[in-house]
Amino acid sequence: GYIGPDGFHQSLAGQKVEAEVLHALGYDPIIPTTAPTTTTDAVDPLPLRLTFNGESCTYEGATELTPGPVELVFLNESEGSAAVNMVSIDEGYTIQDVIDDLGPEPSTGHHPSWTRELGTWRSTAPGESHLWEGDLEMGLYAMVCARLSPLGVWFGTGLTVEG
Repeated sequence: GYIGPDGFHQSLAGQKVEAEVLHALGYDPIIPTTAPTTTTDAVDPLPLRLTFNGESCTYEGATELTPGPVELVFLNESEGSAAVNMVSIDEGYTIQDVIDDLGPEPSTGHHPSWTRELGTWRSTAPGESHLWEGDLEMGLYAMVCARLSPLGVWFGTGLTVEG
């Protein structure tokens, strides 16, 4: 071997030397293994489907879930841009409280202060879909469909996650 222009020892086993240097600096390299890996612990995301047709918001899927991964597909079958908003509901409030806060449909209100947006909101063009993947913890959730212009909000469903 020799000392290269960067001051590091160079050799045919350069990768091993680099790993030793990284280890000396406190970094443990990721060493590939030939051991078989199993995915038995992986949980397939639970499918949730919300469709907006411009006049109503229709949910397909379970409403009583266990904690874990979900895959939300929002289908915009309306003639204008739309979005889905999934929120978690603070303890002490119910799904009915969300419906009551929404009022007559289409509502023009934003989500109540006692809910937290999960990041599902994305403008979705007519005829397009939007996929959101996330993990739901124990608690209550609500989903709405929204027409972007003029703003209109329709209740989609409530979800109860218990474990």
